[in-house]
Amino acid sequence: MVKVARPFIDFLSDKYNKQKEKIDEKEDELLKDISKDNKEEEEKGIVETSIDDTETEYKSTFTPPETAIVTRPIIPQSTISYKKPKRQVDIMKKVLKVKTNLEVGEKTFDYFWESEGLDEKE
Repeated sequence: MVKVARPFIDFLSDKYNKQKEKIDEKEDELLKDISKDNKEEEEKGIVETSIDDTETEYKSTFTPPETAIVTRPIIPQSTISYKKPKRQVDIMKKVLKVKTNLEVGEKTFDYFWESEGLDEKE
């Protein structure tokens, strides 16, 4: 999960750092402008400051890295269920080297499918 999330986390971190730098630069420029205006106004005897937030408009957009785009076709699924003696199922688990009854069912289905050559008949 960490491997899958890493490109996304790196992308967001990089985006955050770049945007923070832009904001810091804008704030520095605004502070310089304000201090310059204040000096001029102090010389005139007027002291009033205001910052117009409409000047700085930040839009955040996310473009996912190309490596993270994974599309998988949705294949309709069906459930197959049957009962067999526990002793036989336990033996099948050992033979198939699986741990669950579900895996036994999947492996035996796959074995039958391949042995009948059903891939060729589609």
